Amino acid sequence: MQSPRYLPSLRAVSRLGKVSRRCFHCSAKVSYLKDQGEDQGQGQGTIDLESALNAWKSEQPPTGNSNDKSDGVSSSAPPESQPRQSFSKASEFESLSSLIKSASSARQTKRPTARKSGEYGFDLESLLSTRNWNWRRKSAKPASPSFRSRVTIQSIDSELRDQLNSKCHDALRPTLDIFSSMPTAVEVYQFYMELVGGLHDQLNSKSSKLVKNDIYLKDTLDEVSRSEWTSKYTELIDAISSKSNQNARSPLMNLLSFPIITNHVLKILGSRFFQAELAMTIFNLLKSDLHLHTISCNQSTYNQILTILWIYYGNVDLMEFEKTYQEMKLLGFRGDFATYNILRVAIDEYGGLRWGISKFNDSGSRVMTREDNARVAYLKNEVEALKSELKNSPLYEPTPDELSKQFRNSWRTF
Repeated sequence: MQSPRYLPSLRAVSRLGKVSRRCFHCSAKVSYLKDQGEDQGQGQGTIDLESALNAWKSEQPPTGNSNDKSDGVSSSAPPESQPRQSFSKASEFESLSSLIKSASSARQTKRPTARKSGEYGFDLESLLSTRNWNWRRKSAKPASPSFRSRVTIQSIDSELRDQLNSKCHDALRPTLDIFSSMPTAVEVYQFYMELVGGLHDQLNSKSSKLVKNDIYLKDTLDEVSRSEWTSKYTELIDAISSKSNQNARSPLMNLLSFPIITNHVLKILGSRFFQAELAMTIFNLLKSDLHLHTISCNQSTYNQILTILWIYYGNVDLMEFEKTYQEMKLLGFRGDFATYNILRVAIDEYGGLRWGISKFNDSGSRVMTREDNARVAYLKNEVEALKSELKNSPLYEPTPDELSKQFRNSWRTF
């Protein structure tokens, strides 16, 4: 007796029982095996494949040759006890639905329970309940004035500012001569730090009103003094000159005089003693205190720092140069002719290094990085913007030769 051709293997039955019960041709066999499993008490959806398959085989009719017939009926026709292969769509939908439900229920995982407030180490509810949420009821404070509305050294007329700086520089001549006569950079650094310590003590000891009037010169820099020379400027210059002549080691330090001392010290350390690290140490130390940095630094200070960064570090990396320039603009210093000259020199020298024609590179090798190329492109845009702004300045517009001469003279020692 030949085995039936439509008899599925054990692997096929297992696959049909678990996955693909929607197959039309095998739906009768799957239903039959499922009924056998339920009759044996194995539960719904659980089938003993070995016993069900043996029972199904025993009920199949024997198959012979195609010519053997009995009562005009082909021997290959299934008996009446065999399930029919046509089922209604409703039964197929029910079997498929039960299969999906059983699979989804088996994959359900237990959801994590929410932690209580005590498990975090603090009472979260009490923390949120004690917070003051009535902030909208409080009266809003008036906003502080912007940088342009304040009257400072940078807000007065540029020509008047240059005149003030020139006269204050002459009044501080005895103190500046002490720095110039010191033989070592350590002595310059120590003397300058003594002045910084004295200024810091004045800021902490005086009341806020005295600090505004004596150090920030609020009464002197009024609205009238922004565009013309007044008697207040004459009194201020006389007071600085008198204090410096009486005791050169203890000058009068305020928003006008102390930046001149700082710039003089940075120039000596950078051009005479070649101590760029010490100059940058002073600059970074001033930035650690907001009041000291505000009083000590002006546009000329940032010009000195940009020059030091380019001469000592620009041939290696322009990152600090770019950061300092952006910091300068962030603090409200837009740049002047000296700043324009420094940027032009840095861009031209980097171009020479990039194409191997710089006097600092005897071998002729091309020295460049992708990051510095991007920084130089940014500085070129800044140079063009600064150039257009300086064209509208009431001051004269120097030629490139005059700019180069001004740049060389800025590094001459006193």
